[in-house]
Amino acid sequence: MKRRALLLPFAAALLACTGLGTDSGDSAAPPEAGVHQTTACRQYLACADAAGKGNVAKLEEQYGENGSCWQTTKAAMEACDQECDAALSDLEAQYGPGCDGTDTGTTDTGDTGTTDTGVNTDCAILDGYWGFTFDYAGDECGLGSYPNPWYATSTCNGEGSFDLVFDNLGVALPCSSSGSAFSCELNTGGAVIIVDGSSTSKKAAATGEFSFDLGACLTTGGFDAEKN
Repeated sequence: MKRRALLLPFAAALLACTGLGTDSGDSAAPPEAGVHQTTACRQYLACADAAGKGNVAKLEEQYGENGSCWQTTKAAMEACDQECDAALSDLEAQYGPGCDGTDTGTTDTGDTGTTDTGVNTDCAILDGYWGFTFDYAGDECGLGSYPNPWYATSTCNGEGSFDLVFDNLGVALPCSSSGSAFSCELNTGGAVIIVDGSSTSKKAAATGEFSFDLGACLTTGGFDAEKN
C-alpha cells in the first residue's frame, strides 16, 4: 500500500525537525482517503497460498497490497472486502483455520458466552489498517482542527514488536505489545511521539492515550481505534 502524505502542519514540522520524509518515488494517492488493503483480503491471500492454490499470483493483482481493489473508492474497497471474506470462509471450511492446519493464535474458551481471554504476545493479530479517533485534552499544536480518523498501518516484527505508521506522518513508531497492552514511542530530532493503549480480546479495537511533543508545542489526549 502506498503511503499518503496529507502534510499536516504537524507533519511538516516533524519532518523539518527530524529530516525524515516520505518516499519521493510514491505516486499519486487514491482518490478517497482511507482506501486500503483489508484484513480479510490479506488473510484470504495467505490462506490461498498455504492451501497451495495455483492462482495466488492472479489474486494478488486484485486483492494484494497494491492490487486494483485499493486504487479507487471506499465502495470498491468494501466490495472487495466482502469477496475476500466469503472466499476465506470457503477455503477455511475446506482446509481449516489458516488453511495449513494451525490455529489463528487466539485461545478457545469454549462456547460459554464469554469472550476470548487468551494472552498472546505475538503481535501478528494486531497487523492491519487502523483508524484512530483522537480526543484532544490539550492542543497547543492545533491538530484538533484536522478531521478524524487518522489512519495507520500496524506491521508485526515478531515477539511482540511491531511498527505503527500513520499515513499523514510517514514515519514508523516502534511499538511493543504484551497481552492486550501496547506502547509506541518515537524520539528523534527533538520530537517525541507516544501512543499507549490496550486492545480488545479480539484485537479489533483499542483505546488509550497519546502525546505529540514537538518541543515548540505539545498536544495530548485520548483515542479510540478500530481495525478496518
